[in-house]
Amino acid sequence: TRQQRLTDDKAPVALRAVLSEAVLRRTVGGPDVMREQIARLREATSQPNITVQVLPFSAGAHPGMTGPFTILRFPERSMNIVYVELRGGAVYLERPQDIDLHETIFERLSNLALNEQDTISLLGETEKEYQRCDT
Repeated sequence: TRQQRLTDDKAPVALRAVLSEAVLRRTVGGPDVMREQIARLREATSQPNITVQVLPFSAGAHPGMTGPFTILRFPERSMNIVYVELRGGAVYLERPQDIDLHETIFERLSNLALNEQDTISLLGETEKEYQRCDT
């Protein structure tokens, strides 16, 4: 259902994601699964409402190292929320200063990450690497 919201003809939601290079390099589920996941990411980047960037290992220490988070933005700014997943649960941050902090961190991560074109190239290279694992 969440994925359908990204392709809704009437009003698709926008998605901006910055993924650590570790997501591409740490094999989970085997080469076939990784190749399929990376192919799906590459496919998603062709949609105008979806932006995917990879934060390369070469970026070094960065403000996202404390863990992943999701910012949910709504037309009415007062409804915005930050979702932080933890072991055994999650935290929802609603205070404006927490939202502002995470928006600043996200923009910093986006600036450190590969641009969209370089991300697509890296996804293609990584997908080929997983294809070679099968031979």
